[in-house]
Amino acid sequence: VMADFEAFLKLSQMTPALHFASWEQVTMHDVPVSERHLRRLYAGMTLTDKPLMEAAHGRIITGDNVEMARILFGDAHGNLPADPVIGDVINVNSPLRFDERMLGGLITYARAGQATFITPFILAGAMSPISMAAALA
Repeated sequence: VMADFEAFLKLSQMTPALHFASWEQVTMHDVPVSERHLRRLYAGMTLTDKPLMEAAHGRIITGDNVEMARILFGDAHGNLPADPVIGDVINVNSPLRFDERMLGGLITYARAGQATFITPFILAGAMSPISMAAALA
């Protein structure tokens, strides 16, 4: 629920070992899916001063996130600072494939100068054969 997410953000703020805040620390089932990214990012912007991580699940979501960042961090002309203010992790499917939603999010964040961490993620049995050797190949 939203209250749990906000509590986790407050804990993240007080924990020196955690360097980022926000994103899906807990899923807010009491918030409609179409609003979750907005509510998550708003909570992160108001409850912590740590760098924010927010989903890159498509152009619409990342576009909303960039616009919210412009409101909070932008200058009088809506320009974002030179340094990124939002980060995200994008997992590459094996063999080195991006799905359309993630690629749209990556492009939107890149155009806005935001940070994206790209990782190779293989879920054995779903994106590769079940054996460890095949997953690593």
